[in-house]
Amino acid sequence: MSTTVFAIFTLEAAHRLEHVPETHKCRRLHGHTYEVRIEVSGPLDETLGWVVDYAAIEEAWRSRIFDKLDHRYINDALATELRGNTTSELLAAWMRKQIVAHFGCERSHVVVEVWETATCGARVSG
Repeated sequence: MSTTVFAIFTLEAAHRLEHVPETHKCRRLHGHTYEVRIEVSGPLDETLGWVVDYAAIEEAWRSRIFDKLDHRYINDALATELRGNTTSELLAAWMRKQIVAHFGCERSHVVVEVWETATCGARVSG
């Protein structure tokens, strides 16, 4: 039986989309209260009765993502990884990569959603 657990987090950060036309509003510096949903799916541990401890998801979030991005300029914080292309889609993919790296190969499925606003965001799965 495969089960999915999830945890929802927020972070505050600024960015700008450097690859859009000069006239696009997202080319200007702006910020978001990002909401991030991390899902981990897999078989239940027969002894513990869970897929993964929520505390382990929170530790992965804090150490790999939150501490690097919260109250920062994402274009600088991820300059090497995203090279100024800080779309929700690419942020979600980068975050998913961080979570998978934290857990290694032991998790069967990780999904990350990044919401820029209450009405739009991106979802990345493996």
